[in-house]
Amino acid sequence: AETHDSRGLVEFKLGRLKEADAEFTKALDKNGSLPSSLYVRGVIELRNGDSVAGKDDIDAAKRHDPGIAERYADYGVTP
Repeated sequence: AETHDSRGLVEFKLGRLKEADAEFTKALDKNGSLPSSLYVRGVIELRNGDSVAGKDDIDAAKRHDPGIAERYADYGVTP
């Protein structure tokens, strides 16, 4: 799961949102509560116009890791 999560973040930072989303989904298939994958996938969903799924993923990530939004903002990942 962590390998797909790392690949997803790299793809996200390169602007390849479709590829990033696929990597985060693979990570979540292996570990459905991985906060980083939930959070960034949620950001991608918001950017793609799916506000319900995006909010659901971000909320789930925050339940597992309340400080995730602030940490990922430092990485340049914001909704």
